[in-house]
Amino acid sequence: MNYVVNNKNRLSFSFLRLTQTTLLAVLLTGCATTYKADSTLIKDFKRADVPTDKTGLYVIRGSNFVGAARGLWVAVNDSVVADLSNGSHVYLELDAGLNTLHFVQGKSGHGYLAIDNKPGETLYAKFGYATDNLAMILDSGLGQTMVMKTSKVMPLIEKRNNDAYDNLVINPGLLSYPIMIESPELLTTDKDHALVRFYRPETLIADIAFDIWNQDGYVGSTKGGTYFSAKLLPGHHVFISKSERYSVLDAELEAGKEYAVELDVGMGWNQAHIKLLPMDLSTEKGNQQAMKWRENLKATLLNQELIESDAMAKRIKTGFEYLENERKAIASGDAPKRSLPATFGN
Repeated sequence: MNYVVNNKNRLSFSFLRLTQTTLLAVLLTGCATTYKADSTLIKDFKRADVPTDKTGLYVIRGSNFVGAARGLWVAVNDSVVADLSNGSHVYLELDAGLNTLHFVQGKSGHGYLAIDNKPGETLYAKFGYATDNLAMILDSGLGQTMVMKTSKVMPLIEKRNNDAYDNLVINPGLLSYPIMIESPELLTTDKDHALVRFYRPETLIADIAFDIWNQDGYVGSTKGGTYFSAKLLPGHHVFISKSERYSVLDAELEAGKEYAVELDVGMGWNQAHIKLLPMDLSTEKGNQQAMKWRENLKATLLNQELIESDAMAKRIKTGFEYLENERKAIASGDAPKRSLPATFGN
């Protein structure tokens, strides 16, 4: 395409480009239906008769310009159970107990919600693009209104495997449960344990949790702008995290020493790309960086009471068993391995 370079045409082309940009911005921000509880629709809503050993669940995808052309799988635990188009809903009946609802595109999971121990109840869950809450439980009035204003789709006749299941079970911090809480004081070393601090300074997708395991079980969960400390037995440890792929860190820990690991988050192909990076605290540079992070990041610790609760203890057991089955594949696969030698401790 040729352009005549003069002031008038420059102005016309600039105005056209500005108009197109403005129009696109309006479309992206203004073409989402705003739903409000409607008493007339609520009155006409016919609630399903939920058996006492089941949980009734309406899963709703409101009408939204953003992502309208993209399909959205609905997953419960290890199975995909429905396919939601833009402006639709599906009704599910789940076995009452521990259930994790989330949404899948490709192999990437989004919007995790715990649907736990709600026998005989009916719940309404919403997924939305470009919103602060990708997924949330709605109050019944708004939920019933959205059901009435969206088209009904049926659950899949045959369930399919959940391609995002590994991220679900390995990252229980994705749920709304407060698995990490603010730490009132800084843990220090002792003669019987090594102390490892896990830092996540990057704020990219800060609210998305990435969790850390070792050969003994669950270590903790990270979010952007936080760090946590763990006292561990000395010896060989294999730390594992998972997002787009596994990140593996082989560590040799000595009692009485402090170690540092950065969980780095970057852009990946389909999901975030994460790396467990060893830091050398035997150097002045490493020590200064760790001190700076402790001054600027929020200290958290594992919510032990929650970890021991039925809802979370069963999920962590499932995650650990899943990882045990995956360890050989992880060891022989393409997961990048890094080393944290004992000499990196301070």
